[in-house]
Amino acid sequence: MVLTTTVSMETILADNSVSMISRRWNNALVDYDAADAAAAAVKAHPQGRVRDDVIVLAADAADRVYRVPAPTLGGLRRKLELLWTDLWEDTADANVKRTVIGDLTRIELLLAEVDPYEASGGMDLDKVAADFAEAAREYDHYIQLHRENRSDALATSSSSEFAAMMDEAEAKLLSLSAPNLGAVEKKLTILFGDDRFYEIEDSAAQALILRDLRRFIAQHKQ
Repeated sequence: MVLTTTVSMETILADNSVSMISRRWNNALVDYDAADAAAAAVKAHPQGRVRDDVIVLAADAADRVYRVPAPTLGGLRRKLELLWTDLWEDTADANVKRTVIGDLTRIELLLAEVDPYEASGGMDLDKVAADFAEAAREYDHYIQLHRENRSDALATSSSSEFAAMMDEAEAKLLSLSAPNLGAVEKKLTILFGDDRFYEIEDSAAQALILRDLRRFIAQHKQ
């Protein structure tokens, strides 16, 4: 009887915790959407105290969205969409980011036990996993050589050629679909570590996004 009561109380506390996070998350999104709309409305106005206050308010609201734990993978996607202002541009970088958004969408559906064919749009998921694993091994090999400052594989090539091979391995890995959340983490870690993609001030948002992702990884390993 005591055990049953304890388990029930733990379940209640867990449900309350999830509910509280969801409420905080929903409130943060409502505030952000309102502040963002206000900022868009005053963007073309001449600089002034009111305009500046609205812009600051919108930035603060965005910061709050990053700080509140995302309750779902859909919430994590929303954070990435907020961070990635160039998501729908016609560039190679934006295409990589859209692939990550697609990864999270597909994985969320698979974790919800949606039919794999429907969740993936007909993808061969075994091939997705095999291709990613092979590309990850190749990328990790070059990273290890670089860290060890070894020239074993470069005896007949220049440092510029090695850099090109590393870049090619990275680009290949980032272009592939991620088969699981661990693979998404690997892709985001690469993206967030590349100063071609981000400004220094983005680092706090990146850390909070990875915090959420690692929480989901831990949850689904249980």
